[in-house]
Amino acid sequence: MVNHDQILKFPTKPRLRTLTPDYPAQSHLTYDVQKTLHVLGVKPKKSLETLVDLGLSDDEIARYFRIDEDHVSKLRQIWSI
Repeated sequence: MVNHDQILKFPTKPRLRTLTPDYPAQSHLTYDVQKTLHVLGVKPKKSLETLVDLGLSDDEIARYFRIDEDHVSKLRQIWSI
């Protein structure tokens, strides 16, 4: 027999969102670089890796997304791309 009280129970503590490898610790990033993560899409690390694999330079990636080249370089340094 199914106990409906157990099925309808909700967790009492909210789950904290943890940072994935795609999102480096926020303390390493300035506010502007954090905004750059949003511009790069849902999986910013994968987006950046793909563009680098295609042979684009930091300058070309920055122009494509209309972001600062220094932000691209910073993220590549953090993620070792």
